[in-house]
Amino acid sequence: YTLGFNSPNYFSTVFKNKNSFTPLQYRKKFQKKYFKIN
Repeated sequence: YTLGFNSPNYFSTVFKNKNSFTPLQYRKKFQKKYFKIN
């Protein structure tokens, strides 16, 4: 994988430990903030 993690599950765990939310939660937050649908 591009970031050097061999497992998506491990990446998700590390991401959550560092940011207090999952990658999916981050994506949803980002989409709401920058891609509002009118």
